[in-house]
Amino acid sequence: MKTTHTPGPWATNQLYSKVLADDKEICEVGVNSHVEEFNYEEYKANAKLIAAAPELLEALQNLVEKCLHTDGYSQKVDELYHAQQAIQKAKSNL
Repeated sequence: MKTTHTPGPWATNQLYSKVLADDKEICEVGVNSHVEEFNYEEYKANAKLIAAAPELLEALQNLVEKCLHTDGYSQKVDELYHAQQAIQKAKSNL
């Protein structure tokens, strides 16, 4: 499946309010207005997780590919199946 997302690396701005690629905004990280108490550490962690997405996807793809071509692994291993599903979710056009 062809990758259609903006290529990485991605990074956050200093306030963790935006995720950027080559200084171009990928997304804004918002705060849920229904939350009674703002948790800056959670907000910051969410921004960092989003920014890591391209590298996480690439690492997972490489790991799955290596496992599929290594003796002793099977496509029926639950962890490998879940990894493949996560890759599919990240790369789908839904």
